[in-house]
Amino acid sequence: NDRRPRGRVVDELQDTGAFSGPVTRVASLTARLLVPAYALLALTFVDGIHPTSASRVSLTSGVAFVAWLFAESGQTLGVTAITTVLIITLISRPGVPARRRWRELAVLAVVSLVVLYGGKLINDNLVKPAVGVARPNIAELADLGVLGMDADRFYELSMQERSDHLERIKTSTGFGDIRMHDEVRDHWVKETAHSRPSGHALASMTLATYSVGLAMAWLTGWRRVLCALVVPWAVFVGLSRAILRVHWPVDIMLGGLAGIVLGAVAFAVTRWVLRPPQLRRNQRLRAQRSWHR
Repeated sequence: NDRRPRGRVVDELQDTGAFSGPVTRVASLTARLLVPAYALLALTFVDGIHPTSASRVSLTSGVAFVAWLFAESGQTLGVTAITTVLIITLISRPGVPARRRWRELAVLAVVSLVVLYGGKLINDNLVKPAVGVARPNIAELADLGVLGMDADRFYELSMQERSDHLERIKTSTGFGDIRMHDEVRDHWVKETAHSRPSGHALASMTLATYSVGLAMAWLTGWRRVLCALVVPWAVFVGLSRAILRVHWPVDIMLGGLAGIVLGAVAFAVTRWVLRPPQLRRNQRLRAQRSWHR
């Protein structure tokens, strides 16, 4: 009869089988949520959601305002808050020794910081400028003559100069005949980086993949459900980018796919770092035996 706390037994059983059955089961459960979620991002190609379709969502509608709320939740502050809640949910599960709890906190915080904010920096400063695709709202403003320059010239400006230029247009003309909520108008002023891939889709799908993988490996009950709710949130964040006309559908699909890959890598690294000491010793011994054969 094993008298160890139930949560610790579950952790050890799952970690001990990390390279056999359990990892396959975790991957299967995670895929059941993420594959349909990623497929739903393709709705951005549909008339009514596509940023340039004739029947696109009005930026003065309630749908546009809800889209703005989801878009704001996908900004740095929102992602940080959601990540914090998820980490607390993970490390507060019952039966985990205090020492392991602190170790998990450190590892989860560091991995989250690296993949989410490191990914954002690389995407904004390297990938987007290299691809060089203009956002649909910027292209539309240029075509209407509201921008006062073509899109290529606009993106030759620095990020601050772009925001200042859009702020002047907003103050003087309100972006011409394009009617929208004030919140959406302010959002357009802030979103001045290149378009491809979507940083919001990248961050939200990274967080969704990472949290669901850990939840399926470590959690049960309401804690697992809470972590799984990040998946529909990530879908709505992705859809909001097309509804607000600040991203092309391809931007969102590419960002979402990159997020799934990055989240899976973050999950794999976390599981590897948090392996129990006995498992690490056993794996080293097996590796040494294989080497000497």
